[in-house]
Amino acid sequence: MNRSWYWNEEERFRPLDLPNKTCTIIYCGANTAGTDGLHFALAYPSCHIYFLEPVLPFYEELIHSSRIRNLLTSDRSSLYHIYPFGLSNRSYLVNINEKSFSQGQSLSLTDHTQSLSNNYYKLIVRDVAEILFEFKILKKTVSSIENELSLLHMNCEGCEYDVVERLLTTGLIKHIRHLQFGSHRPIEIQSTVAERYCSIQNSLNISHDRIFGIPWGWERWTHRNLSISNL
Repeated sequence: MNRSWYWNEEERFRPLDLPNKTCTIIYCGANTAGTDGLHFALAYPSCHIYFLEPVLPFYEELIHSSRIRNLLTSDRSSLYHIYPFGLSNRSYLVNINEKSFSQGQSLSLTDHTQSLSNNYYKLIVRDVAEILFEFKILKKTVSSIENELSLLHMNCEGCEYDVVERLLTTGLIKHIRHLQFGSHRPIEIQSTVAERYCSIQNSLNISHDRIFGIPWGWERWTHRNLSISNL
């Protein structure tokens, strides 16, 4: 991780207020090492943790790393789930030229121009609203939506804007106990990113409190009503 971008990077590991029950964490942007998810696995041993990484070479290195293998073969292996896709405001496929990235480096998929080259990787990006129900984190009833996501943790080089905007427009943001992300300024959306960032901040303030963070660093938002399981 580039320390010049994330001057407050250690703050993302500050303790989380989680209920005394099984909790659930989605970690988007696991890259090749799954560093933050491994931290959460140690800090919150009863949590289900979903590691998401859409870039296939990164995903392959992730699932074959010794620390991830240790998780998946431990006596708590049923708590850990690793998937080769990312999150966004809709579900789609994107072709990324193999020259667009090098092994182990971050990659922005936001508004990425699709490659017409024969040498490309087809990446999967999923609608965050669909995933919350598909993973059975949230549950629809006749009259309401139940349950919560304990933590949505994103280090995805720009997808945070699409994801948070989708949660806000669907109203699902009120089912996110903790939201934590590093904000980015990928060149593909640089002309609009400041305006989108400010709009997200204003909207999050309605339901959540910002615990720490500034633009282009790490920030955490926590729901004001911590008894949100049956909202």
